[in-house]
Amino acid sequence: MSEWIIDTVINLQSRGILRVEDGNHGESRPRPDEFGDIGVAFIRAADMSDGAVLFDSASKINNRARERITKGIGKPGDVIISHKGTVGRIARAPLDAPEFVCSPQTTFWRSTNEDILNQDFLYMRWPKFAEEFQVRSGETDMAGYVSLTSQRSLVLSIPPMELQRPIGALMSTLDEKIRLNRRMNETLEAMARAIFKDWFVDFGPTRAKMEGRPPYLAPDIWSLFPDRLDDEGKPEGWGMANLGAMTTELRRGISPSYAAAGGVRVLNQKCIRDRQVDPGPARRHDPERRMIDGRLLAIGDVLVNSTGVGTLGRVAQIVELEEPTIVDSHVTVVRADPSLVSSSYLGLNLTSRETEIEALGEGSTGQTELARARLWSGASSWPTPP
Repeated sequence: MSEWIIDTVINLQSRGILRVEDGNHGESRPRPDEFGDIGVAFIRAADMSDGAVLFDSASKINNRARERITKGIGKPGDVIISHKGTVGRIARAPLDAPEFVCSPQTTFWRSTNEDILNQDFLYMRWPKFAEEFQVRSGETDMAGYVSLTSQRSLVLSIPPMELQRPIGALMSTLDEKIRLNRRMNETLEAMARAIFKDWFVDFGPTRAKMEGRPPYLAPDIWSLFPDRLDDEGKPEGWGMANLGAMTTELRRGISPSYAAAGGVRVLNQKCIRDRQVDPGPARRHDPERRMIDGRLLAIGDVLVNSTGVGTLGRVAQIVELEEPTIVDSHVTVVRADPSLVSSSYLGLNLTSRETEIEALGEGSTGQTELARARLWSGASSWPTPP
């Protein structure tokens, strides 16, 4: 069996084994008028989610901009990591990826000698590197930044190829299953939102009954819907209440005492995007410096970004927790009162109303805040059955 290779990234690069390059384009960077709806994908941290690169929604640059760029040009199979702003988010370009370039926020890692370093194995190594990125992001005065020099100083352990290949193949198979599950979950979520809108926003079953249309739901479900709307325009017998009356908790998080490692995970506003919770940008809190009694999140909690234009109003629901987790003071936790409303109903309700919640913010540009009292009384729940 061959020997292990343990070396720094920069040495591996000089030996022709690995290439690590960011998208710092300097004077060649795309100008605002060179972005459009079609062209070459320009991958930012926001275009990476759960290990996937979101090419369809990524910004695009035209051919004129692409021809100037000679750095950070991606290839299918590249491992991509965000190193600026949102640090440590990881994704992998699929083997059928379209042409793309890395933005100044992202770096690609690429094996340049598959006889020594298997690309699948390189991707498998990333969870460990992500932890080191989080530690190194605090080494400079810039918030959330790991320079290319710092990345190239990392040490990579490369086992013999007879170990890499089966490990990498297994991870590649699991990664494909994760992608398929993600697509299935997206489909199921879209179906759930469509059903929610029909039942609780448009009152489709009740309107169908009023118009004499045939049932389109199972009899036991169809019978739950009234056959007329009341004077307020909701199904007769259904109630309506302010959000605060339907919750057991509606509170902001804490101002954390950050720790480089250990402690408790802290979600921040960067973790809440596209109605999902992404723990990638999370940090760590030292509970010995500030107690967190009663602050831990629970499955079903709804998180609402509560400060800043562009982030205020984004909503996501906790559907899983791998470890004890809290939120910082820029996020509001909303927990359903199970005696009055299910957490699933509350989650679908609030995640469908981001624009409405954003409008509840007050203050000047850049200082917009969502007060707890306004969320408590300003976001009335949609009608719910008795």
